[in-house]
Amino acid sequence: MFPSNPPSTDQHQLHNQRISTRLFIILLTLSLAILVLYTSLANVTHTVNISSPTSTQYSQLYSTYPQTLSCACTDISIDYDKFLQLNYTLHQICASTFVTDEWIDYLYNARPTGTLNSDDFRNAGLFIFQALNAVCQLSTQTISNQLTQFYSSQYVSASVTPSEVFQTQTQAFVSQFT
Repeated sequence: MFPSNPPSTDQHQLHNQRISTRLFIILLTLSLAILVLYTSLANVTHTVNISSPTSTQYSQLYSTYPQTLSCACTDISIDYDKFLQLNYTLHQICASTFVTDEWIDYLYNARPTGTLNSDDFRNAGLFIFQALNAVCQLSTQTISNQLTQFYSSQYVSASVTPSEVFQTQTQAFVSQFT
C-alpha cells in the first residue's frame, strides 16, 4: 500500500510491512464501525421553541415528550380566585326564620310577664335562638374571612405544571381550607 523509499528487497522487512498494512486496515475499519455505531445510537437533543402555545398544543407536546418538555411562564403567579371557586353550605337552621331578628323579637314579646315557669319554652327559647343566631353569624363571618384570605393567595410556578401535579397541589391547598 505504501511503497518504501528506496524499495526494500529484504524479505523480513517486506513481511513486517505487509503485517503493518493489514493491521492498519483492520484498525481503521474497526474504528469506523465503532464511530458509525456510536453515531447511530447516540441521543441527539433537538430544541424547538414555540411562542405562546395553546393549551391543546401543550397537552399534545406533553403527551409526546413528558420528560423533556419545558414551558416557561410569562406570569409566574396567579391568584387562586382566577381559577378556583369554593362554595359552602351552612346548616339549614342558619338560613331559616328561627335565627332572624323578627323571630327573636316575636319570642321576646311573647314571653309571659307573670311568673316564670321553667317548663315554658318562650322563656328559654329566646336565649337559645339568640345563641343560635350568634353562632350562625360567627360561622358566616369566619368563612367569609377565610375565603378572602384563600382567594388572595397565589399559585406560583416558573413553568407549566403537569395537569396531574397541578390537580394534586390544588386539592392539597383546598383541603387546608376545609
